[in-house]
Amino acid sequence: MADTKPQPEASCLSPGIDPTDDYELWLQLKPYVGHCLSMNHDVNNPLTAVLGYAELMLDDEPPLSENQTQHVKAIIKSAERVQAIMESLCQEKIELSERIDLRPVVEAYKSIAKPLK
Repeated sequence: MADTKPQPEASCLSPGIDPTDDYELWLQLKPYVGHCLSMNHDVNNPLTAVLGYAELMLDDEPPLSENQTQHVKAIIKSAERVQAIMESLCQEKIELSERIDLRPVVEAYKSIAKPLK
């Protein structure tokens, strides 16, 4: 089946390359990337405090009992797991959005744009 999408006529583009493909993908990803960054920040800020306080508890004097130490280490392990989950949830979308090249879209627009009078 032939591609029915019209090809831009900007000279900066390689033949057969449609810059709107990247632009459309970027438009679709933009809200997800923003949401991921916001969610990552909102979860990691309090999680960092939990990790910091848990580590301080391990350094307290007098030292914690062995049972308490194991509980605090379990808190640290769980908090680090949440951090890893958050990173993996967002990393793929962020990496994909960083690979999108919008320069051809801008160049195609410049080739057809006319100044306002």
